[in-house]
Amino acid sequence: MATSTATLEGPETRASAERAVQRMRESIAKAEHVRDEVIDRTKREPVKALAVAFGVGIAMGVLLGWTWRRPTTTN
Repeated sequence: MATSTATLEGPETRASAERAVQRMRESIAKAEHVRDEVIDRTKREPVKALAVAFGVGIAMGVLLGWTWRRPTTTN
């Protein structure tokens, strides 16, 4: 069974791939910026960061406990 690569070649595909790579690089740069911002805010307000982390942990624990404790229906 032969496969044609004609649809995988050409300037349109190359331009599309270059746009995808550029978007990926921009997304990585944005993620690094967000990470740096979170680190800076945590250093400025450590008590608030701990309170938020504690609240999220409690909420996740309650959610998981509620999900696992729910009875399953059998037919």
